[in-house]
Amino acid sequence: MLLLFAVAAPWSIAAAQAAVVLGALFVLAGILLARRRLAGTPPRPPVTVWLMLLFLGIQVLSIPLGIHPAHSLRSLAGSWVLLFPFLFWLLLAEARYRKWALRVLAASGGLAGLYGLIQHFLGRNWVKGHELEALIGGGGYIAVGSLGHHLSYAGVLLPLFFLALGLALDRRRSWLWWAAAACMLGGLGFSYARTAWVGLAAGLLVLGLCRGRRALAVIAVSLVVLAGLAMIVEPAIGRRLLSLMTIGEIPRTRLWLTSLHIVGDHPWIGGGLGSFKALFAQYRVPGEYMSTAHPHSDLLNVLVETGIPGGVAWVAIWVAFFWETRPRFAHPGGHPGRPWLPDALRAGVAALLVAGLGQCFSTDEKVAQVWYFVAAGALHLCRGVRRGEQPTGGAGHGPIGMVGKPSMEAAGNREQPGG
Repeated sequence: MLLLFAVAAPWSIAAAQAAVVLGALFVLAGILLARRRLAGTPPRPPVTVWLMLLFLGIQVLSIPLGIHPAHSLRSLAGSWVLLFPFLFWLLLAEARYRKWALRVLAASGGLAGLYGLIQHFLGRNWVKGHELEALIGGGGYIAVGSLGHHLSYAGVLLPLFFLALGLALDRRRSWLWWAAAACMLGGLGFSYARTAWVGLAAGLLVLGLCRGRRALAVIAVSLVVLAGLAMIVEPAIGRRLLSLMTIGEIPRTRLWLTSLHIVGDHPWIGGGLGSFKALFAQYRVPGEYMSTAHPHSDLLNVLVETGIPGGVAWVAIWVAFFWETRPRFAHPGGHPGRPWLPDALRAGVAALLVAGLGQCFSTDEKVAQVWYFVAAGALHLCRGVRRGEQPTGGAGHGPIGMVGKPSMEAAGNREQPGG
């Protein structure tokens, strides 16, 4: 099930979620039969996972208290992805399965990135069987992969780029992972999704912060060079980058202001799931709009639908995630040989959070399922010392953040940097 999901997630939501359902049945069967169907007993779910379930509970509570309970109830169907972190936590508990699932996911993402590169130049989505949108003023076509929309495509590739980058920097068959990362970087570029570009830059800077000042300086310089080369080679990218300077004039800004007006009148439980579209006409800020289906911001969408309690829970999820995945070291100087992959996965989550300030990625199931899969993998790789358990790291590096003598369980379950 894990491998099926890893293969399908960058390509098909139907196949990926079929794998999730099979995985859920697998876990349920193990519980009902009272046997350890998963090799070994997974550790207790982290706070991040419980907060995700709490957030789901707040969404359920908003249904009867919202403005259109029947509509909100129908919208709840899309929230089932909030159960995925708990399921992925269970399915990724075994180190060897997790290692291969992450590698297959990175490889599949690399192929999806390559597909986007081909689309940009040839202008056709062969999976869906239609022509792609050409850029205004020339410069090729907007890549959408097989997911039907450039924002979904960019949102899926964003965390997978960091996954491949972490595998490449850990030097295990690095040529393969560098190629996958390069293809996904190209796919991200030719998606022309500005929010994903901003998230990519933020994630890379977070990765640099995780690795120290020297790495941060190298990454910052590389970003400037990369942006400059992209603007020279592909002028359309330059025009999109420069358009970020006029953020106050774009329709998205009016969506954000409209959302704040809604939150001002519905602060405590929000308007209910899916309420933005129904309330838009009443709170609309004058001006032009391209789409009014949602606020184009994860945090604002949460506040509109579930009010301040939902907003606090959403922020708490990611505060807990970064706390629970923080590096832990045996001495103040750190562990000079610790793997890159855990830090890269943290950076991938950070990239989506930053990108999500300008786009609703958490309500796009194609993006959310990959997001939560990567987050669950990071939580396993980076989990701290609890009740004698040691987090696992790369071969030759020892457990990540090992404090004192490793437990017998940790000593017998050390894993490779590839996951």
